[in-house]
Amino acid sequence: MPALDYPFVDDKPYIPIVITNPATNLSIVVFAMIDTGADTSVFPENIITPIGCKVTAGRPNATVGIEGTRINTWYHPLVIHLVSPKDRKKIVKSLPECEVQCTDKNHAPPLLGTINFLSHFNLSVLYKLKITRLSY
Repeated sequence: MPALDYPFVDDKPYIPIVITNPATNLSIVVFAMIDTGADTSVFPENIITPIGCKVTAGRPNATVGIEGTRINTWYHPLVIHLVSPKDRKKIVKSLPECEVQCTDKNHAPPLLGTINFLSHFNLSVLYKLKITRLSY
């Protein structure tokens, strides 16, 4: 089972990913935070606008809670790719296209939740070493 180790960024479990909009084939490389308490991934507007998504044009969703704050989200079909910890241009695993919740709020980082990201991996967070390990 391949395992990849990602060093923490600013003492947090952020990992580099590529997000692709299948409607435009545009992609963006971002650092996203692993959030084991999130049911699903949530991406802010400033991440998905450059790849051709207009947040409020997606399928509406009920509000979700992030850190105790209620925010509106809209679903957008996106593809999430895991990239190499050493080379962000090298995709090591592409996940199936899925609907991701997106918000018009830009105060939070992109969050990777259980349903459309973490369920594809075994996750170890090695806090003493400041490493996030993903196995697949």
